[in-house]
Amino acid sequence: MKKYFKFALLPILILSISSCASLFGPSEKKVEALIEKQNHLIDSVSMVLKSQMNLPEEISKNIAVWGNPNAKTVIINAQGGPMTSIQNFELLYTLIQAKVNNDSLLTVNVHQYQTLRTKEFETNLINFEDAKKYDTETTRMLAQTVDYFKRRGNTVIVMGISFGAFVVEDLLASYPAIADRYIIVVGRLDMPDAVWKEFAKGNYVGFKYKKGEPRIVKFSAKEAGMGGGNSIGDKNTSILAAGLGYKRFTQLLQDKDLSRVDYFYGSKDDQVGRLSEEEINFLKSKGINPVKFDKDHSGTIDDFTLKYLKNIIDKVSKETHIDPSMLGIVVNKNFTKTFPFEWSGGLPIVKVHINGKEYRFLFDTDAPTTIPEHLVEAMQLKEVSKIKLHDSGGRQLDRSLYQLPLLTVAGVKFQDFVVSTANFKDIFPISCLGFDGILGYNYIRDLKVKIDYEKQEITFSDMPIPHDGYTELNIHFEPKQGPMVELNFPFGSGYFIFDTGKNTDIQLGNPAVIPDFDNHGYEYRETFGTFSASIANNNTNRIKRTYLVKDFSLDSALHIKSFPVSIDNSNAYLIGDGFLKHFTVIFDLPGQKAYFQKRNKEDLNEGFEDSFGFTPFWSETDGLFISAITDKTPAAKAGLKVGDKILSLNEKDVSKMKKEEFCELLQQASSPNSMDKQKELKISIQHGNDAPQEFILKK
Repeated sequence: MKKYFKFALLPILILSISSCASLFGPSEKKVEALIEKQNHLIDSVSMVLKSQMNLPEEISKNIAVWGNPNAKTVIINAQGGPMTSIQNFELLYTLIQAKVNNDSLLTVNVHQYQTLRTKEFETNLINFEDAKKYDTETTRMLAQTVDYFKRRGNTVIVMGISFGAFVVEDLLASYPAIADRYIIVVGRLDMPDAVWKEFAKGNYVGFKYKKGEPRIVKFSAKEAGMGGGNSIGDKNTSILAAGLGYKRFTQLLQDKDLSRVDYFYGSKDDQVGRLSEEEINFLKSKGINPVKFDKDHSGTIDDFTLKYLKNIIDKVSKETHIDPSMLGIVVNKNFTKTFPFEWSGGLPIVKVHINGKEYRFLFDTDAPTTIPEHLVEAMQLKEVSKIKLHDSGGRQLDRSLYQLPLLTVAGVKFQDFVVSTANFKDIFPISCLGFDGILGYNYIRDLKVKIDYEKQEITFSDMPIPHDGYTELNIHFEPKQGPMVELNFPFGSGYFIFDTGKNTDIQLGNPAVIPDFDNHGYEYRETFGTFSASIANNNTNRIKRTYLVKDFSLDSALHIKSFPVSIDNSNAYLIGDGFLKHFTVIFDLPGQKAYFQKRNKEDLNEGFEDSFGFTPFWSETDGLFISAITDKTPAAKAGLKVGDKILSLNEKDVSKMKKEEFCELLQQASSPNSMDKQKELKISIQHGNDAPQEFILKK
């Protein structure tokens, strides 16, 4: 663990500064000067601490930090106002008021768009459209900060008070809810139109209450708790407030996860007004019981700070939840790296580097990254979680997850991501393919990925990859499984996962749809036996029915004229390399998009696989034998059966084939010289104790 210097943040000015309005009195200038001095002190501490923490520049420039950098819990603040400069001392004092132990916490105060441009915002007047764009950037900066510390493995609490409450609401509306807790204090979900429209003009208004009923009145910048250093700054901060205040969050948050939100409001709030019945009912419908204080804006903040803040921090810290899929960062920035892959058994294999050594990994968009088991002990990796996986055969696997310090692919550095473990070289017949591990979906979650099957190249980038002439598809991606797309058949639709770790075509693991396919008159073939293998074991004694499906599409955008779809009982819905290899594919995983470029201008129009119709397999006891037969193929027409021992292939004796020789046969599955690429095959077999028979199979 790194050692950091500790800095005393004293002398601390003991003032009630829970709102800007409470700062102003007879000694206003002296108070402002002292607070400015405290802010400079915190800035100095923050600069040194950020340097010691080795934060990425794009994070470091947008935040101030203090407290314990080794603390598990991080509180990330969206400050109130809006103001034209960052208010670090106000946040520090809030935590002191709450009696939060500074050594048990890392505090992060996030800049807003205007606080990084103070001079500009106090010189040039903005308009409402500018404000909306600037507030969007403020929310993005907060989201980026939350994302970074979650990937760092921290327990993250996000807090927004006053204007910061609106920023946090916008965060929840615009980005996945990945933090462990969200604290929203004195915000509004639907600010009255009469208020935000005045703000949009650069005017300040607030609320006064008569017989308990609010009415809107004119306010000064000080009364509104916001403002800049001059009249232009005051107007600009008012317009910035409108840039979020106009949003209808009861609509924007309707389908969002708010299960980790705490909400606090004042029944006599003079700055944003009290919540309406509609807003309260909306929160309750989302499982939130908002806490009401019979106070004004400033008094509500004080009561929340004294009565709730420390308890929330302590509770969340004890209930630490690590989402392993969010751990890890890509060290490289503004990069595009292209590297080759090689085929092994029809699967893409890439080179990676771990702990100074090179390994061969399967590039698999539907599996978590997996390393050889021996690296756990060799690198003294610590278990961070457990996970349940499902292989392509639908079987559940229990795996431990470890945090890997560094994995490099073509110079792209993946730091502190989680990995599973397996010994693929001990799992037959997977071992035949000669890969050591898997480079999976959690490592590529933040990237744009291009797969050029024709050139056998993969591109990783954190920047947009040109896609002119490609067909755009909407996809759904979470770093807990592969990217999904909707397949649209004439009789219905369903979501399928893009799986580069599957060397066959399209798999639909639900036999209940067979009548729908039959009713459309699609031609089909049946395969019986052991016709595939997965990480858990071979998929034995199963029947699959492969239909030649006509006129379907991906996301109602990429039209397919004809392509085989295999139906079995695996409960897996997968699109494998057998389909993907007909295109150049770009996955924009953060953008939830995929782009497909056809090999030619025509829609994909494929028939059944041009094969002899049998699957060879090998075992120590039986040698090389037929493990599966597909009907309506040369093998089926010749009368070959599952279990027949294979004695020779094209007059080459294979009756005493060794495991290594079978592995060579399996690895060649995608090569131009593979057995299935030939038009004619002479095969000698023996059925049980019968006399050997010889057949010439012709396609």
